[in-house]
Amino acid sequence: MRDEAQCSYDDDGHQFTNEADGRCWGGRIASEADEFVDAAVEVYTRKELWESCQDKGTDLLNQLFNGRINLPVVENGIRDAMISLKQRRRLDVIGAILWRDAQRSTEYFSKWIELKESLAAKTESR
Repeated sequence: MRDEAQCSYDDDGHQFTNEADGRCWGGRIASEADEFVDAAVEVYTRKELWESCQDKGTDLLNQLFNGRINLPVVENGIRDAMISLKQRRRLDVIGAILWRDAQRSTEYFSKWIELKESLAAKTESR
C-alpha cells in the first residue's frame, strides 16, 4: 500500500481517495457487495492496514470537523436562532401543528384513562 499525499490507490488498486475533492478516506471504497466484504475483512485482519486506515480517517475527521473552525459557526447559528426565536416559532407552521396534535393526543389519552378507571370502579362496586 502506498502512503502518498493523494493516496488514491494502494498496491492492489484499491481506491482510497474521494475523486471529487481529493481527500483521503480512511478505508476502502468498493462498488460491489463482495468487494466491500473482502475489503472489510482485509482491513480488519491486517494490523498495519487497520492502523493506516485509522490514521487517515482521523486526519479526514480533523479536516472536515475542525472544532476551531466549526464551533464559532455553530455558536453563531444558535445565537441567531435564540434572538429570533419568537419569529421562528411563528413561521414554523408544521411545528405548531405537531405540537397541537401531540397535546390533543395527550388530552384524549388522559380522558380515556379517566373513563377506563371510572368504568372499572363501577364494575367493582357491583
